[in-house]
Amino acid sequence: MPIHHQIKVIGHLGGDATVNNYQGNQVINFNLAVADDIKKQDGTWEQRTVWYHCSYWSDRNAEQLKKGTLVIVEGKPQVEMWEKDGVKKAQGKIIVESMRILSKADGNRPNVQQQAPIQAIQQTPTPEYYQQQQQQPPSPKVDDLPF
Repeated sequence: MPIHHQIKVIGHLGGDATVNNYQGNQVINFNLAVADDIKKQDGTWEQRTVWYHCSYWSDRNAEQLKKGTLVIVEGKPQVEMWEKDGVKKAQGKIIVESMRILSKADGNRPNVQQQAPIQAIQQTPTPEYYQQQQQQPPSPKVDDLPF
């Protein structure tokens, strides 16, 4: 049985989402910030932010994905590595399979009637490039979240 890499992240959008078309498919790109409080050796706390670049292959309307929106995403983690001016760099990336808006940028919860049902979001088709990397498609599942 193949092992699938999955990541689930809750964070705020660092900017408005952009919509692009690639080979006739719509992709929504956005950056997701996840802040963690880390206790240093001297006992003080420091907040560190990790950024993820997210690509969501979906026909979903991206108008609600504004800077500051709190979302939960689930998908396949990847690391993009490159070299610039002799310095090696890396960035975390998520190929989003499911997404849910938890609160809008103004702090209000979204209207549930306007939000697509979870089953429709999780069954979004993945482009051929990423399907070729999978031997067995992931089965759709509904999270048992308390909110």
